[in-house]
Amino acid sequence: MPPTIAIFEEDTAPSPKSAPTVVSASVVEGAVLLVVMLALVGIVEAVAEDKVLVVVVLIVGGTVVGAVVVAVVVVVGLVIVVGEVVVAVVELIGRLSNTETVPEPALIVAISGVSSPH
Repeated sequence: MPPTIAIFEEDTAPSPKSAPTVVSASVVEGAVLLVVMLALVGIVEAVAEDKVLVVVVLIVGGTVVGAVVVAVVVVVGLVIVVGEVVVAVVELIGRLSNTETVPEPALIVAISGVSSPH
């Protein structure tokens, strides 16, 4: 039998089957920011129902995306709160204008925030 010569070549490239799945850091950051934004919007909506404005400042790695998320959350919160205040004022004006009698002085004092002399 003639001698068998085996030649082994070193393959430095990883095979496609064994290559680990790498998720881009920006994809992970985007997903985290989306979850955080939805949570903050939920918090702002819950607080806005009590007619109280809470400004939540979030610094996410100093990124532009983080700043945009914060801006969106704050703007959404302000829109919700301003909308609630406008609705409350319109309802109050509607109630006062629909009454046939003059409102009680105590009601006017309470609305204006001045302490009652009584």
